[in-house]
Amino acid sequence: MRRHITNVLPRPKSRLASKAELFRLRSRYCCMHRDKLYDEATEVTARDGEVILDGPDAVDVKITPEAAEQTADNLIEGAAKAAGQRRLKDLPHRPR
Repeated sequence: MRRHITNVLPRPKSRLASKAELFRLRSRYCCMHRDKLYDEATEVTARDGEVILDGPDAVDVKITPEAAEQTADNLIEGAAKAAGQRRLKDLPHRPR
């Protein structure tokens, strides 16, 4: 389910909101929060030679097939590294 930003932003009190208020609203509602951890996968579809990513926190991106292949490689590498860190975090070991 795609959410459009106009559906989730609160309406300004006046018709003409200040640039500062628009920036504050965009920062609050439009940007992915770095400290939030998501456990839902991104949906991926291909249409007209483009790869479309539809994920959590209103991520909606179109990329080339080449960029999608590189992203897939980066995700696999990052997932393997994070899984290893998770397994080893409570074990006594010497850091390198």
